[in-house]
Amino acid sequence: MRWCRERTQQSFSFRVHADWCGCGESWGWGVNAVEFFKEWGYDHSKKYVELAQSEGDILPWEVELKRLVNSWRIVQSFGGLSDSKVYSKMGRHYKYLKRAIADVESVGAVA
Repeated sequence: MRWCRERTQQSFSFRVHADWCGCGESWGWGVNAVEFFKEWGYDHSKKYVELAQSEGDILPWEVELKRLVNSWRIVQSFGGLSDSKVYSKMGRHYKYLKRAIADVESVGAVA
């Protein structure tokens, strides 16, 4: 799946993209959060999630994108992927940190 970068970077209103761009790209139910994160990265994904939350109607794929963004932030807070793996093997952080590591690895991001 490909997103229309030119139009969406001019106006960060991703959610109304299909209404005015005319490029034929589909937004909404068919979007895959992992592919979106791979294509756009952490910063754009975070901005998209913030926009979706401000509009108040979060779609199912946006909930998954929010989880990926939060997981990336958690892994970063532990010093990156390699340090997070070490911390996940000890202490109380183990359960939620393992899930965050799996999310970051699923998008192939180097945190």
